[in-house]
Amino acid sequence: MISASESFLVTPIAQTLHFDGVIDIDVELEHGCLTGRPQLPLSYQAGKIAHLQAYLSRQAMKPGKTWFYSDSHNDLPLLLKVDEPRPTNPNPRLLQESMDRGWSCLQLQPLIKDTTIDLDRHITQVI
Repeated sequence: MISASESFLVTPIAQTLHFDGVIDIDVELEHGCLTGRPQLPLSYQAGKIAHLQAYLSRQAMKPGKTWFYSDSHNDLPLLLKVDEPRPTNPNPRLLQESMDRGWSCLQLQPLIKDTTIDLDRHITQVI
């Protein structure tokens, strides 16, 4: 899983979904406290490619066919590198880019009609 969100948000979700590895934004720790400053380079836009290449190198992996799912035009650099780009609920800029490139888009809908969520219960289940 590659995300431009902070590790304390992404890691529990990736673990729940049984991902083998996670690339995210690590936040600097100082004396055991989060400073709010991200560790560089960021896994954002083209930075995701650099992080992915470093991850693959550390794991001694050479992937076969690759897919990448994204909802944001900020992920175009990585979408352009994979074999199977999968725009998913794309924002307007990514939707336009997808139509220009002939990419099929996935539209995922919530399983429930009531969009109110008991956030405390949901977070507890995820963690």
